[in-house]
Amino acid sequence: QRAKELYDQFKHSPIPMGIAHSKWGYKPLGNDGYRIMSALKAYGLVDYEGDGEKRLVKLSDRARKIVGGHADKDTLVRDAALNPPIYAEIWGKYDADGLPPDEILQHYLQWEKGFNPDYIKNFIVDLRDTFGYAKLTATGIMEDGGNGNSGGNGDAPGVGGKNPPVKTAVETLPPKGAELP
Repeated sequence: QRAKELYDQFKHSPIPMGIAHSKWGYKPLGNDGYRIMSALKAYGLVDYEGDGEKRLVKLSDRARKIVGGHADKDTLVRDAALNPPIYAEIWGKYDADGLPPDEILQHYLQWEKGFNPDYIKNFIVDLRDTFGYAKLTATGIMEDGGNGNSGGNGDAPGVGGKNPPVKTAVETLPPKGAELP
């Protein structure tokens, strides 16, 4: 959604970071805007030019194809979902069977990956949201359009009856101008 907002207004032009933040309803060069921009960068949806307050942001080819409705959009979205190294690692570890229950992921993230326990639950929510939006399942693609309801039972991708329903990433974004916790 945030990449589409930039595309609709600026197309291929490099954008000063503060202007991008303002267009989303955030304080120019404020923390909230930087968090959104960092997420877009992690998914490979933006590229940076320059440094500091003069830094410009530009939508990546992947982002322009996704928001422009390219024929390979679903594949590009899945590639973006697996762009963050930790997401790709988790997908590689569990893809054959789908994501395990939260308790298994919590244990793995805390004890094998060294995550701060205070942030694990939110991380898992984001992970499941991302995989649901990207239609990633144990078989590779959800048949229902990626709303996390792959068999009519509301289960998370790839695990029948063991996980809570998945919301799409668009449903979880804060409204424009909203204060993030």
